[in-house]
Amino acid sequence: MTELVGFTEKNLGQLASEYGHKYYAIVKEEGYPVGITSNKPITVVKKQVEDFWHGMLHVKTYGLDIIVTHLSPHDWKFRLKEAQMLTKYIQDNQLDNCMVMGDFNAYSPFDADWVETHAQLIKNKQKWDAEQETYRNMRDGRLDYSVLSQFLSIGLTDICRLYVPADKRTTFPTAFLYRWQHGDTRLHGISERLDYILVSPSLVSRCVDAHIHNGNELGIDVRKITWKRVVDMNDRQLRNIVCGLGGRANGVPREDGFDITVASEVMAVLCLASDITDLKARLGRMIVAYTFDGRPVTAHDLKAEGAMAALLKDALKPNLVQTLEHSPAFIHGGPFANIAHGCNSVTATRMALKLGDYAVTEAGFAADLGAEKFFDIKCRLSGLRPSAVVIVATVRALKYHGGVPKAELGREDLSALEKGLPNLLHHVNTIRNTFHLPCVVAINAFPTDTAAELRLVEDKCRALGVNAVLSEVWAKGGEGGRALAQEVVRLCDQPQLTPFSFAYPDNASLAYKLNAIVGRVYGGAQAVLTPAAQKQLQRLTELGFGDLPVCMAKTQYSLSDDPTLLGAPTGFTVTVRSLRVSAGAGFIVAYTGDIMTMPGLPRVPAAEKIDVDENGVITGLF
Repeated sequence: MTELVGFTEKNLGQLASEYGHKYYAIVKEEGYPVGITSNKPITVVKKQVEDFWHGMLHVKTYGLDIIVTHLSPHDWKFRLKEAQMLTKYIQDNQLDNCMVMGDFNAYSPFDADWVETHAQLIKNKQKWDAEQETYRNMRDGRLDYSVLSQFLSIGLTDICRLYVPADKRTTFPTAFLYRWQHGDTRLHGISERLDYILVSPSLVSRCVDAHIHNGNELGIDVRKITWKRVVDMNDRQLRNIVCGLGGRANGVPREDGFDITVASEVMAVLCLASDITDLKARLGRMIVAYTFDGRPVTAHDLKAEGAMAALLKDALKPNLVQTLEHSPAFIHGGPFANIAHGCNSVTATRMALKLGDYAVTEAGFAADLGAEKFFDIKCRLSGLRPSAVVIVATVRALKYHGGVPKAELGREDLSALEKGLPNLLHHVNTIRNTFHLPCVVAINAFPTDTAAELRLVEDKCRALGVNAVLSEVWAKGGEGGRALAQEVVRLCDQPQLTPFSFAYPDNASLAYKLNAIVGRVYGGAQAVLTPAAQKQLQRLTELGFGDLPVCMAKTQYSLSDDPTLLGAPTGFTVTVRSLRVSAGAGFIVAYTGDIMTMPGLPRVPAAEKIDVDENGVITGLF
């Protein structure tokens, strides 16, 4: 509530009781107070009048932080100062689940197309500003949008804009106010919006639920909502949930679920976007649900891409860090290659290429997952072309592939190493013969590795015409990687006899692409689609997504979709149980085997070994 002129806390309580509200709060009892009433208990967090024209009231109710305010009606500069104080307050107190509402006495940039048509209103405002000595509502003779933009810049969403047409979301008729003040009948019939309800963004999920709850204008089939919430922790209990229980006010009951953050399409969009414009376009293309007649519903249909882009505008900027030896590095984006496309951002890679002679980027989980997705997705969509590949291997991992239990990997076992080496050699062949790139094997040295074991790996690689170089960076820092760096430079400088190529062409069918990855990258026989996946493939093709590259969600423990099938198996099939389009990212996700996009904790989670002492020193992280 705003403009509670003449109200005290007592008579506000009397008013609240008339419409069934038991709880109430008011910021002050003189001037133009703001207040709030609720049928749930209210906790007053802060009342502030100082530095505000009318004041700010912060309360907690319904599990929300709610801020009610009434900004200056006279001076855009003072309003902007108030807006900056409020947004700083929200950020400083990390109010991630909040609403800001009240009379802002300001225009929204989203209403500009509507407001700017009122030429007489603008002329009158210019005239009235010219007559004022102290206050100015116009900014250099134009309508000011900076106040609302300040709130929108921290990711707050104008909730009315999502569902109400521009000509219907006005809050008072200008004619009444300006006729009373200025007697100008030419403004009759003009309405403005100066009052707002802004909410903190929960990305798309809440927008979907709010849309369904408020009439479901788009006709979303609640059984076909594909968008999942995310959390940055392993939690198998959240894979499948039922939400919206507790009555009409709490939403529409439906099945839902969580993914881990790195599996979110938003992460992929962030990593593949070239700039803020591309980011917003990709966010808008994301499919969040399907209608009853099978039409896709996008974030753009929900008018959510603007708020999402505002939330991600700073995240789009690469993070510059340094190694212990002060070498610069970008850490930006982190999708897991077993369940997502596995690459850091295109922006960071391009920036690194401009800032140094050589740029090294990680595409982890070996050539079957990380490297394949780096080539077939990131390079295909960005135009990047690598000069050389480093395949990282350990003697311990190869012995594991040869049948040695984890507890016994520290002892020398040349026989097991021999059995496990085909796994490494398969990755070498994939890089050289499928993608046609030169490569070097970096042996990540462990103290338990013996000279005989290291020599065996080197000999096997050399027999294929590939150098294996010992990498001792962990123990010796940069000096331990000198030999590897020299080999990488040599490979980059030598002419490529065969041009780089993808595992499949753009215009191939989705079925062809799936089989190409299984055959040319994994070394298997074919991809086998479940009946559900076959229907999804047909539907995705009909919707025009058949030309997109494929992102295989597969176990990282095996070349196959069976984590127990070690070494370099052949003749196996890969079961594709479902297909889903990530239209914003620009690829089709194929879920294979038992892969989960929300992992669970193991029997003995790492948390059991983590502790902090009385000095705040944390142990057990590594």
